[in-house]
Amino acid sequence: MLNTLSDTFDDSPYLQLVAEMHQKLRALKNTMTFSIDGDRDSLGFMEVIRTALTDHQIKIDTVEDKNHLSVYLSTTVGNSVSYGFNVAKTVLLVTVKDYQGKIIGGNRLNINGQATQGDSAALENASKKLQNMIQKEGLAKVLGVDLDF
Repeated sequence: MLNTLSDTFDDSPYLQLVAEMHQKLRALKNTMTFSIDGDRDSLGFMEVIRTALTDHQIKIDTVEDKNHLSVYLSTTVGNSVSYGFNVAKTVLLVTVKDYQGKIIGGNRLNINGQATQGDSAALENASKKLQNMIQKEGLAKVLGVDLDF
């Protein structure tokens, strides 16, 4: 835009700075690692998040260095039956911590799953809804962190 206002404006230093910042961001993303843990009811949700991270070429590792983030999932499930459907009313608490253990993000998600085959199938349906939510809203929003995935 400034080039159109002034023919003498040299944008090359600014373009070089932006290119360097993108290169540093890619390098940081290549060294960033995540670990995922959770309670027993969160196993299906953990797999969904693990898959989403690997789809974004983020490494899953337990090495805790300065570029490591840990995700902990805690799930509360209320099971009921309504009109012949098993309903799993889940509250998924997502906590994201940095390598020092400081909370840097998180989210509280209410996800209901339904099935006719029992409570475990209803909980599995809730994890599929989390997968759809990640595809629709993005992984960063679901985790509650401001990272460029």
